Amino acid sequence: MENQKIDFADCIDLMKQSDYRHIRNLVSYLRALKNSFGDDVAKIVEDISCKDAFNRYKNLAIDQEDRTIEKLISILWGERPIPGLHQYTYKKENDGFQFNCTVCPYVDMFKKLDATEWGYRLYCALDPPLVEGFNENIGFRRTKTLMEGHDCCDHFYYYLK
Repeated sequence: MENQKIDFADCIDLMKQSDYRHIRNLVSYLRALKNSFGDDVAKIVEDISCKDAFNRYKNLAIDQEDRTIEKLISILWGERPIPGLHQYTYKKENDGFQFNCTVCPYVDMFKKLDATEWGYRLYCALDPPLVEGFNENIGFRRTKTLMEGHDCCDHFYYYLK
């Protein structure tokens, strides 16, 4: 068997394709549920997703000696953007860290499916509860998202007084 070189860009493409198939199926199920049971399904899905995010990050924090904003940022955003996935800039400010994300692969996938409402409920809405779950002394503010059609997602992480 011959060793094949796998290009980094090819790995990113494969990951995006796999995520897209999963999201396409999930959106199909959610639309069917909403059509059968009404608009409450969307709120229920968001509530369950938020509770899950809170609990996942609360459990993650148990294993962390360091529960600072810097550690949370490291977990959420990594050391640097991965080309082809999220693209963002950030800066440390006196009272916190400002991130401006201008490219998100999930936005592209949900837009392609005409399902940004689901994208917001399944991904974007999870940010406040996951921050709180990780450390209840860290605050989170965002005034716009790509999923809602804005030019960026403006995440701001800060310590609560």
